[in-house]
Amino acid sequence: MRDVAKLGLVLFLVCAIAAGLLAVTNYITAPVIQAKTIEQENEAKRAVLPQADEFETMKEAAAVFESYHNENFELIQQVDVAYSDGAFAGYVIKLAVGGYGGDIVLMVGITEEGNVADFAVISHSETAGLGSKIDEESFRSQYRDKSGELVVVKTTPSSETQVQAITSATISSKAVTRGVNTALEAYTVLSEYQQ
Repeated sequence: MRDVAKLGLVLFLVCAIAAGLLAVTNYITAPVIQAKTIEQENEAKRAVLPQADEFETMKEAAAVFESYHNENFELIQQVDVAYSDGAFAGYVIKLAVGGYGGDIVLMVGITEEGNVADFAVISHSETAGLGSKIDEESFRSQYRDKSGELVVVKTTPSSETQVQAITSATISSKAVTRGVNTALEAYTVLSEYQQ
């Protein structure tokens, strides 16, 4: 009986020390990770809307979208108003859209005219070599300067509103398109709100 109690005490001490070390490690690394995440997002904002030089998070965005009862607006995590030399330059909209392997976190830049400037994939769990191609230039370039509702097709696009799916990654392609379409819808709502 004594051996069991002694073994239990040793096990408890080992677990307590391990938990303490993990807590200290988290305390030290959490601010570094948070700063790195913020810097990564700032770089993505500048990449998706390069004409902007300043970004201001729109605190009231969730309240603006709430009244529309549009389930796509639930994908939006953050809206930044973009400025160039103090003048309005568009919006950068961060969204999380369900893809094939999990959430695809996108940052979409919408110009002041309501066109897609570009998008960046912040994170994803899509299949390597297939769905992971959503971040490649050849796919992303199809969205630039587009407005209106975009549609994914498996063949060569025959109109301005069509985007060709990545071969064997239609779900990933449709997820990105849903995110971009949501950002375009959000632009319309935000433009009406700002007037």
